[in-house]
Amino acid sequence: MSVIEIKVTLEDLAARATGGDRTALEMVCRALQGPVYRLALRMLGAVQDAEDATQEILVVIATHLSQFRGNSKLTTWAYTIASRYLLGVRSSRHEERALPVDELARLIDAGLAATTASSLPEGDVAVLARDVQRTCSQAMLLTLSREERQAVVLVEMLGASDAQGAEICEVREDAFRQRLSRGRAKLGPILEERCGMVQAGAPCACTRQAAAKQRAGIKLPIYRDPVATERANQELGSLSRLRGLFAIEPPPAPQRDLWSAVVAQCPDLLGAGA
Repeated sequence: MSVIEIKVTLEDLAARATGGDRTALEMVCRALQGPVYRLALRMLGAVQDAEDATQEILVVIATHLSQFRGNSKLTTWAYTIASRYLLGVRSSRHEERALPVDELARLIDAGLAATTASSLPEGDVAVLARDVQRTCSQAMLLTLSREERQAVVLVEMLGASDAQGAEICEVREDAFRQRLSRGRAKLGPILEERCGMVQAGAPCACTRQAAAKQRAGIKLPIYRDPVATERANQELGSLSRLRGLFAIEPPPAPQRDLWSAVVAQCPDLLGAGA
């Protein structure tokens, strides 16, 4: 006897949810939670701020799902809501402490001047290098304006086309491309002239910068717990694609149950069964 596999799309679940199916609504929100969180994390830079923003965005999605008309994918609609929210939310702690791109470049050059190409940090080299990788890639993003950062994250991390990015950001495609071009241009001197991960032969390596931090007396995190190490690896992901394109591997996930928080925030709408 053959088994017929029936695939249920997010759009199907959204239709069920707007018809009163609470289980379907939960499935939609849980499916969108990760993508929205990854966008929020790269936009705001801090786990707590990203989780708080994601919770608020999920509330908007859950309470306005009936407005989804099916003219695009549900994820595109959700990203539009998320992007609108993230452009308007108050500055995160990381954003307020962000360095200008020329100052970040100066710090990178100082680390290179204090080390050699063969310099290694003391301790778990791979873990310490990955920590530098996370913090450096996020610091690069925070040198950009929110609109530039949004464009870079959508295209270079989340894989949106220019047309999709323009739709999500609710601007013309040429305006979106201009934002993306400005962001890439600002990051170019660091990535193409310094970063060995994106430009073969460039002098900067995460291991080298980790060693430079130790020599400067900057305390690097120590991960003895495998669970804590994996969580740290997931927080911001790695910078791994050529010419400064940012990728998240493995995909980071919120550290708390945001669906339960959404239900608690909207008990009248979400607390009752289907």
